[in-house]
Amino acid sequence: MDRILIIQMLHNKAMEQRIRTEFNVFFAEEAGFRELIGLEQEFKWDEIINWAEIEAYQVKLAFIDQEKLNHFCSNVMSSFGIEKLVEKEMALHSSIMALQKRLNRAEGWLKVSNSGSGEVVQEKVRSWNDEKEALELQMEQLRIRIKRLNEGPDAVAPTSLQRSWEMDLNKSRAEKPTEGIHISHLTERTKEALSRVRDLLL
Repeated sequence: MDRILIIQMLHNKAMEQRIRTEFNVFFAEEAGFRELIGLEQEFKWDEIINWAEIEAYQVKLAFIDQEKLNHFCSNVMSSFGIEKLVEKEMALHSSIMALQKRLNRAEGWLKVSNSGSGEVVQEKVRSWNDEKEALELQMEQLRIRIKRLNEGPDAVAPTSLQRSWEMDLNKSRAEKPTEGIHISHLTERTKEALSRVRDLLL
């Protein structure tokens, strides 16, 4: 009887030891897995940080190159006076666009006037055609100035364009005797032409 109890006690103790050992192994494996997961995450974070640092460095280099290029462009433009030419070109382009808008608006008024009848309307049409030719000639001269600015200070207008201006100018003088339209008097001539157009269309 005592022998059976002793065997049973030894068996129970062996089972407890076995269970304890299994638990220790299980916890050791779990701890190992956790450590591996932590190492893997740290590795990924290091990789992400490394790529971010590389990308930031590349962006910084590109920014430095862009600043150098902008500085070089500014020096070149300042040395050759290109900035002033660009400003003049923009001003001339704005003048052309403003004239084009006024021309389109006046043509719209002309279409409305054409819906009427009588000699008064016909006279307005003839007068408007004269003013329209003068405005178109001014716009053409502005376009030529822009083209010459783009080509450089020593550029000369093509012969065909110069002949075209002379023909338009002679035609305008033949239909309505006026003095030649100079670019220096562009603003005054434009104001006078638009004032006469408004008076004719009222």
